[in-house]
Amino acid sequence: MPAGPKVRHLLDDLRLDAAVDHRAPDFAEQLALAVPNGIDTIYDNVGAAVLPALLPHLNPDAQIVVGGVMSQITRTGAFDGPDRLPDLLRAAVYKKATIRGFNVMEFVDCYPDFLAELAPAVADGKAHYKAHIFDGLEAIPETFPDMFTSRVTGKMIAKISAAPGAD
Repeated sequence: MPAGPKVRHLLDDLRLDAAVDHRAPDFAEQLALAVPNGIDTIYDNVGAAVLPALLPHLNPDAQIVVGGVMSQITRTGAFDGPDRLPDLLRAAVYKKATIRGFNVMEFVDCYPDFLAELAPAVADGKAHYKAHIFDGLEAIPETFPDMFTSRVTGKMIAKISAAPGAD
């Protein structure tokens, strides 16, 4: 099965065991091949059509962590789109799944320990990240909508000045 650049990035650079393209015409088949033993944990920060496709593959007592609903936010900030709650509730009942909201602000106190552990892993090449850096605050209106698409991967960062001592 051919893989696009984002899937290649996940497999080659981030070294995931499996990755599928949710826009592929054979997404359902790719997904089934990627999770032959089912799914124990889902982390969803988008809330789009992928979530309902994952739910039938849940193992009993699975965990569903919801960290966001980016697909539901329009350019005006209003919530829009199909209601995913019935799918989640069915999974909770029939798969005995636990659904939990996740907000990174709960873990602010852990940030120094997180950095102390992660920074050496990044330096040693054991952990990877990807950033999409654009220059200047004036670029934000043009680049902000890209957060709601697949045009960029990784964290979007607005560079507003050079680092001290950098040329």
